[in-house]
Amino acid sequence: MSTAAAEDFLNAIATDVSVVEFTRAAAEHPEWMPSRAPSPTAAPMPSAQLDALLAVSGLSEAEQEEARREARDPALGARIAVHDTGVAAHLLGSTLTTQQAASLLGRDPSNIRRGVQAGRYYAVRVAGTLRLPEWQFVEEVTYDHTPGEDAVPDSEFVALPNLADVVPAIPRDLHPEVVAGFMATEQAELDGRSPTEWLRGGGDPGPLCDLLAGLGHQ
Repeated sequence: MSTAAAEDFLNAIATDVSVVEFTRAAAEHPEWMPSRAPSPTAAPMPSAQLDALLAVSGLSEAEQEEARREARDPALGARIAVHDTGVAAHLLGSTLTTQQAASLLGRDPSNIRRGVQAGRYYAVRVAGTLRLPEWQFVEEVTYDHTPGEDAVPDSEFVALPNLADVVPAIPRDLHPEVVAGFMATEQAELDGRSPTEWLRGGGDPGPLCDLLAGLGHQ
């Protein structure tokens, strides 16, 4: 992909990731970056294997037939590549470098790195550098109740309460985008709240850790 084409693509998916950063990440971290270049064709799944999967899919007959057409579409390879590229770009756009995390929390970058090593923060390695998913940092609003004056709001970013108890429970083989999606999704076991909302509200990290452990066995 040319630099101009890459810039057009990154702009189209509304990310502020630079072409240089994305290109480095794609080259240095292939397990999270797209590994399939756009191509006019994609090798179709054998019919017997596809039929076996569809038979237990729960899809209606019409939906199964649509899935068969999709699987045999000559443009499938290109669509897969575009999808993977979008996932990779979003990963870069939804994580912070240690310097950015330090600035957000008002701390020194060395403190963030030590926190990652100690399991206080969840971090992944992209393009050879540590990056911290944004979901684990939340804005906390406080008020200055000075007698005789109106309450003055102030805010700062902090790590989610009890994050250090949750980080060790995150299965290491889960893609960070899967983890981010889970943390933002309402869970019946957490009284219908998302894991992020649960922790922000002072919820017990135990049930959340159990849910995360279950993700690793799915």
